[in-house]
Amino acid sequence: MRRRDLALLGTAAFVAVGVGSGATAASLITGASVKDGTLTGKDIKDGSVGPVDLTRSARKLLIGTASGGGQGTRGPAGPQGPAGRDGFDGLTGPKGAQGPKGDKGDRGDIGNMVWQGTWAAGTYQPNDVVHTSTATYRCGPEPPATTCTGTPSASSTEWDVVAAQGPPGPAGPPGRDGLDAQTLRWKGPWSPIPFYNAGDVVIDQGSTWVAKQSHASGSGSQPAQTPAIWDMLASKGDKGDPSTVPGPTGPQGPAGPQGPAGPQGLQGAKGDTGAQGPIGLTGPKGDTGAQGPPGPEGTLSLQYSNSAAVANVTGQVNEGSVTCLNGRLAVGGGATPSTNSQVIVLSAPNGTTGWLVRMRNDGGADATFTVHVVCAVGTVAP
Repeated sequence: MRRRDLALLGTAAFVAVGVGSGATAASLITGASVKDGTLTGKDIKDGSVGPVDLTRSARKLLIGTASGGGQGTRGPAGPQGPAGRDGFDGLTGPKGAQGPKGDKGDRGDIGNMVWQGTWAAGTYQPNDVVHTSTATYRCGPEPPATTCTGTPSASSTEWDVVAAQGPPGPAGPPGRDGLDAQTLRWKGPWSPIPFYNAGDVVIDQGSTWVAKQSHASGSGSQPAQTPAIWDMLASKGDKGDPSTVPGPTGPQGPAGPQGPAGPQGLQGAKGDTGAQGPIGLTGPKGDTGAQGPPGPEGTLSLQYSNSAAVANVTGQVNEGSVTCLNGRLAVGGGATPSTNSQVIVLSAPNGTTGWLVRMRNDGGADATFTVHVVCAVGTVAP
């Protein structure tokens, strides 16, 4: 019997018992009918047999038979779904802990500094060095500046302090009191014989002195030995170095008496002019001659005057002069230094009415000195 016939038979049997009528176990199709091929899953698909008409074993076998078919063809791809939404950016993580501080780098070389003297408004290049009244500064601009144009100061971002002004030095000792104004009378070289009045002026051992009080002169009253009686007007200058420049020619002296005429000699041939010889060295100073007797006292009176302070630059020789008023005759003079490092190079008359002094400054700072001249006021009686 063919399977189709069996199917029809099963259907008939199914119909005979009534679909859904609650068939008994004797009328149900068993698993044996499935095994021998009488009933297949196709019979169930086309509605020939219902699941309620099968025994449990038959249903199990038919399900396996129905699911045992070959794999079907792959269906077409479905449409692409909509794009998904962008995700949110994540939160920034916490800041990490600060690392340890690195070692300080070595300071760079300053380089060669260039001295520019006293500061003045303008533009200065790095390493230019200037000084003000209070300190010395070096141009060292902070970036982005490349030059220095401001005024140097301790708070400047352009200038570095190289050397600041030191504290003031101690005050020097007080100077000597000046002489009271008085009429001075020139008495010439000091002598132990006459009587001297206050205001008398003498020369002793190369220096000029004025009597402070009237006194009888004697061997114990020499000016250099009795400062209670005499004041120094002008000290004797140190002996200067011989000059290499000839001095000016002095005035021609009066002609001497003409001697008797000698016999006329034969005229000789004119010889060649010889070369001028070198200037000889200054000879040693001769001994002081014996003092002559004092002359008659005249009506000569003296006036002591001085110039303003003369600048004496360190390491240089500077000169200053004083001239008597109204063409009066200069009879003496000298100089007073302001420091122990000053040396008198020359102290001599300047013509007939003045006095000239040259002073050398061997110290480490500029100084001044004062030039003095003693002038004749009256006339000398015959």
